[in-house]
Amino acid sequence: MEFNIKVNHAPRDYYKNGLSFMKAAWRCYGKEKDGEYKIIDGGGICQLTAPTVVNAAFACEMFLKALLVRFEIPYGKEHNLVKLYDKLSDELKEKISLFCGDKEDIAVFRNTLSKYADGFVDIRYYVENEGWVGMDPTYMISLAHNLSEITKYLLCNSD
Repeated sequence: MEFNIKVNHAPRDYYKNGLSFMKAAWRCYGKEKDGEYKIIDGGGICQLTAPTVVNAAFACEMFLKALLVRFEIPYGKEHNLVKLYDKLSDELKEKISLFCGDKEDIAVFRNTLSKYADGFVDIRYYVENEGWVGMDPTYMISLAHNLSEITKYLLCNSD
């Protein structure tokens, strides 16, 4: 079976792609957002930690890229969340930081984001590294959700 996907690199395409990966992250996390936990194997709750982090990190990347495309900011082939975040205007960075992170100090958000900046790559290949790098799937999926909300708002309410 062959699929032909039309891509026009519009911000909404990046946003929709991010939503797909966020949904995959919620499924790997063990429940749908605002839904019930998935019960498998005789009553055990299924949580796939590494796939949760990878999908959530990629969703975050897509939401940041949606904003970069919207505001015509080049980003190259970049997966690092901090490098993508840093390309945004100071005004956008502040809005994202206040919505997704610390309400008092945007530097705190950036520092926290830097711990997860390479999650998409690092966790995919954690077996080739020196073990798990200590990423919190709950933080990553919450960040993806918050970035989806602020991205939707900024795409719909920007000049």
